Amino acid sequence: MNVFRNLDKSRFHVDFLCFSRKGIAYDKEITESGSSLTVLPPRRSGFRYLFALDAFFKRNAGKYEVIHWCACSCTSVAPLYFAYKYKIPVRIIHSHNSSVTGFHNKVLHRCLKSVANLMATTRIACSQKASDWFFGRRHSLVLTNGVQLSSFRYDYVVRQKVRKDLGISPSTKVLGHVGRFEPVKNHAKLVDIFSAFNKSEPDSILVLVGSGVLEQTIRIRVEEKGLKDKVLFLGVRNDVPKLMQAMDCFVMPSLFEGLPFVLVEAQASGLPCVVSSTIDENVKITDKLVFARLEGTAEEWSEQIESVIKTQRCDTSNQVRSAGFSIEQTVEVLSSVYESKSIKYEY
Repeated sequence: MNVFRNLDKSRFHVDFLCFSRKGIAYDKEITESGSSLTVLPPRRSGFRYLFALDAFFKRNAGKYEVIHWCACSCTSVAPLYFAYKYKIPVRIIHSHNSSVTGFHNKVLHRCLKSVANLMATTRIACSQKASDWFFGRRHSLVLTNGVQLSSFRYDYVVRQKVRKDLGISPSTKVLGHVGRFEPVKNHAKLVDIFSAFNKSEPDSILVLVGSGVLEQTIRIRVEEKGLKDKVLFLGVRNDVPKLMQAMDCFVMPSLFEGLPFVLVEAQASGLPCVVSSTIDENVKITDKLVFARLEGTAEEWSEQIESVIKTQRCDTSNQVRSAGFSIEQTVEVLSSVYESKSIKYEY
């Protein structure tokens, strides 16, 4: 969406293809911008998913010069296959992850990634770690996840307003997390970490933004720990930049990640971040981000949070821009890739 909002619409027309049973965030914004949004059955629907994909590309492939496939793994390469079958000229794989959970998924990824690489014309990754995992020895363009810095710049006035709207006292310590409720995000450990932190900082809450298959499981865990009144489940939101203003520390104990976009956003908002050591070290843009051992106890994580949360919040947008993480820089590179229809990799 950040790329879409900043692309020159006189040069590019972008349509979206998504897979969901529940609808898609930003659908109104997409259609009001003059783009189409096609929602097909999710992959777990089996043959319905494949038949719908085949029908879509058979009907529409002639309209497009480029398919930009944002992928977390090669456990299914069907979108890329049908783009190849129906001869869309430029087929981009954009790797956003550095691992996958489950033996079955790991085997599928290992078997299918070579097939995907053969069908793609262009390879992009959000980090070197994501490139190595997805493309192996094949080279790719490592493209930073740029953010709209003006939206995330720290603003004390916005912070106070958002806290008031959420019913949070100015003195309350707020730990935050933005991410879907999936195994990789490790929400169970996040709740344990907050439980430990709340024991030393009773005037604290945890704010969770997102939805997913494990949400009910995490709600039960929160109740079992007696934290029901201390954890806010905010669901899917379109005001994440403002919500980050209200937080005091962003916590991400993920099992693995590529280079998480949300951590770039958090640092752009001046937030201290405590994240698992499994995440690509290149995500560290400011000294406000620290790594914690994934195997570390909840108490050890809590101690690191207490340490970084004491640092002064400030405007870090210039640091993020200097590190190459502004959306303008990202869009400039992508625009060149879209128009050139080919890419020269640096070896």
